[in-house]
Order: sequence, then C-alpha cells, then structure tokens
Amino acid sequence: MERSRTQHQEKNTLEKEQLAERVANAIKAFDEYLKLKPNERVLFVSDENPTYTDRALTDLLKQGLKQRGNEFDEIIGDETLTREKLFDTLKQHSLLWNSWGMEDTDLTFDELVNFIEKEQKRMVLSHGIRAESLDNDGAFAEDKNSMDERLGKMEQRLQGTRGFHIQTTYGTNLFMGMRHGERRWFKENGEIRPGGWNNLPGGEIFTTPDEEDVNGVLVLPALQDEITTHQGVDQLVYLTIRNGKIAKIDGGKSAGKLRRYL
Repeated sequence: MERSRTQHQEKNTLEKEQLAERVANAIKAFDEYLKLKPNERVLFVSDENPTYTDRALTDLLKQGLKQRGNEFDEIIGDETLTREKLFDTLKQHSLLWNSWGMEDTDLTFDELVNFIEKEQKRMVLSHGIRAESLDNDGAFAEDKNSMDERLGKMEQRLQGTRGFHIQTTYGTNLFMGMRHGERRWFKENGEIRPGGWNNLPGGEIFTTPDEEDVNGVLVLPALQDEITTHQGVDQLVYLTIRNGKIAKIDGGKSAGKLRRYL
C-alpha cells in the first residue's frame, strides 16, 4: 500500500514538472519568436480534427499566455464559421494561432492570408503540432540564437549545391538540378512580423529547384484531398518525370484519378 502511494506521488511530481516545463517553453516561444507585447491579444482558431488540432497543445499555450498576462479567445472552425465572423473577430486581435484544417468552409487560405496582410496581423500555422514539441528536447524549446546559428551553418553548406538525388523506400528515384547562383535559400527562423505568417516551430531552410531539370520517378503513397477525400491510394502512383514535366502516370484507380485531375 505504501509503495503504491509513493509511486502515485512520484507520478504526480513528474506530471507537474512536465507541465511546468511545457508552459515555460510556450512562454519562451511567445517571447523569442513572436515577441508578443503585453497588450496584444491572441485568437486561437481550432477544430475538432486531431489531425490538425492538438487540444493539449492549445491548452498549454493558453496557460503560457495567462502567465504572461495576455488576453486570448478561441473560436472553432466548422461549417458555422463564416469569413465575416472570422475577420470581424480577428480585427480585435493582433495574433492568429491557426490549427484549423479549413475543412467545410468556402473560405480559401489565400483570402485569409490577404486579410492578414491588409490588416497587418500575424498568423501562426501549427497544423498537426503536438504538445510534446513543448518538451525541453522539443522543437519549440530551441533557443532563437541557436536556431539562427544552425540555419546559418546549413545555408553555408548548401550555397554550392548544384542538385539533389532523392530516393525513398517507396521507390522514388528523382534527380533535381538547381539554378546555382540564381535562387536564394530561405531560412524559416520562426519570426513573424505584422502582415506576415509562418509555420511554428521554425527551423527549416528551403529553395526551389530548376523546374526544367527534374528527371526520374516520383512515387506517391497518397493524393491530395482535392483529388480524393481520404488522401490514400489503392496502389502506389508512379510519376515518370522528364525535364520537369510528367510524362507518364502508372498505378491503379488512384493513378486514373490523378490523370483526370491533371
């Protein structure tokens, strides 16, 4: 009986420590990456789809805001949320924290971005991000200075890149050339300024290849939701690409859907 009580106490202690750790890292994200001011209000737009919204993460972020003294509100993105309601509500807030999959709505992502730019708001996209990212070894916990240093080293290594060879266990075997010296590398360091939006956590670096110098086979294990509602495939879809253009699409029924779509 005594051992059971001790184990229960240890579990409670660990849970409290983890909670404090995660809330501290939430505050750190608001401080370092968003530079949220005390008078700025945050609007959470979430949904009931766990693929997009992790309720535990949202609750931790709210606790962080409470400790910082920032006000916040939340609205659920479903079939009842109109663009008018969303935009009217957003006008009263400085930052939109968006984990809404934007399903069951006629509002497009471009319309939302245009509103953010026009009204000089800021938007965080956190689709699919889980509460574990707020652990001390999670993506949200990385120091801003450390991330900037890491991205700088990555940029230096990639500056001379003239192409990529991509292989996957699905069978992708793709060669992509780069326009060396013509297209810059972009670093996602997590900063979001008024009128802008970005994914959080940050830490990525990206560019675009020479679209006329892509050759090989790209294998798709899923199709985008504009083509099929469940996003899966009945058979893997093989795209043969020559000089940046799809020359052939092989596979089962899903391949036929993609052919018709394109």
